[in-house]
Amino acid sequence: MSTVTMFKPPNYCASCNATELGLKRHGITYDVVVVDDPEGLKAEGFAEFPVVKVDCGEASWSWSGYRHDDIRRLADLFTKV
Repeated sequence: MSTVTMFKPPNYCASCNATELGLKRHGITYDVVVVDDPEGLKAEGFAEFPVVKVDCGEASWSWSGYRHDDIRRLADLFTKV
């Protein structure tokens, strides 16, 4: 079973809204974590919100910003399960 977690700031974020809409449109269940201090994510190499982390058990990947291609890839994965 895959888990999807989206990290976003407490204030408005257009890329976060677009990502949430894309995930919802494809019926992808995800958790949201509001990040007050992004330093931990910056230390992991992420430069912008949202940060989406996908854990598929044996494999995982992550991205930052609005990424239609990764949302589509995730939707394809969910439809194959």
